[in-house]
Amino acid sequence: IELESIYEHQPEIPALIVAGERAAPPEDCGGIRTAAELSEVLDDLDAFDPEGATTALMSPLAGFIDWGIRPEVLAFASMFRWSPDGDEMVLALLNQPRSTPEQRIAHLAPITKYLEHIGDGVPLTAAGYLKPKDLDAIAAFVPAVQGWIHSRTREIDCTVALHFRLALQKFGLLRKVKGTLSCTKAGSRAPRDPEFLWHHLASRLLVEDDDEFTNQARIAYLLAMAMGDAEPEESAARWLTQLGWNLGRNRGPVEGWVVRRRNDSAHDVLTNLSTGHVSWRDHEPTPVASDLARTALFLDVA
Repeated sequence: IELESIYEHQPEIPALIVAGERAAPPEDCGGIRTAAELSEVLDDLDAFDPEGATTALMSPLAGFIDWGIRPEVLAFASMFRWSPDGDEMVLALLNQPRSTPEQRIAHLAPITKYLEHIGDGVPLTAAGYLKPKDLDAIAAFVPAVQGWIHSRTREIDCTVALHFRLALQKFGLLRKVKGTLSCTKAGSRAPRDPEFLWHHLASRLLVEDDDEFTNQARIAYLLAMAMGDAEPEESAARWLTQLGWNLGRNRGPVEGWVVRRRNDSAHDVLTNLSTGHVSWRDHEPTPVASDLARTALFLDVA
C-alpha cells in the first residue's frame, strides 16, 4: 500500500474506498490459487468493486470500535466473525430499542425502593439476615420476591430475596457494618438520581475476573441479554461450547446453569428490572433489562 496524500479529517464524511485494482483472488475463495483456476470462476480478474469493498470493510464487527464497544467484547464477538452468530450479535445490539428515562425510572423502582427502605440502616438478625418485618416490606416491590411461591418468613428461606440483597451489596449499593445493613454513598444517591443509578449498575455488570472462562461467560451472557434473548444463559452456553469450552471429565458441552453461576449477581439485578411479578425459575428479560445489559458493553460506563 502506498500513501499518496493526507487530508484533514472531516467527521461527517465516512471512510470510503474510492478506487482499487486487482481484486483476485477473492476473499475466502476456497483455496483456488492459480490464474488458470481463477479464470474459470471469475469473469474479470482485474475487476474491482469499490462499493462492495467498502461494504465488506464496514461490516458490523468492523464498526464495533467506532461505536465505542468495549475491547474485550469486540475480541469475543470477533471469534464468531465467520459464523451467523457474529453479525447477529452486533446487529441486535445496534437495533435494540433504547429505553426512555421514564421507562428506566419505572423498572429501577425495585432497587430504588429497596434502598429507600434501608435508608440510614436496618438491624439484621444475629445470623446476619434481614428481619421478617423488613423481608415483608421488600416483598411488596421486589418482582422476584413477589413471584416466590415458597416461604417468605425468613430471608435464608427466600433465596431470591437473599440473592438480590447480596447482589446490591456486590454492586456497591449496600453494605453490612456491625450487624446493620445500610446504604453506601452510591446507594444513598441512587434513589434521587436514576441516571446515576443506571450507569452505576452498568459499570458493575461486566467486571473482569482472573479466570478466562468466567470472563467469556459474562460477556456472552450480557450479549445474549442485550439481544433480548428469552434464554440468555442457554445461548451463551452454546457460544462458549463453540469456542471449545467443555464441562469436566466428560468434556460435555457447556450448560446454561454454569453460565448462570458465573453471572449470579448480574442475573439477580437484571431479573428484577421489571414492573410486575417475575418467576424465579423462568423469566424473559424486559426490554429495559436488555438495554442495561447493552449499556454495560460500551466504553462510556467502563
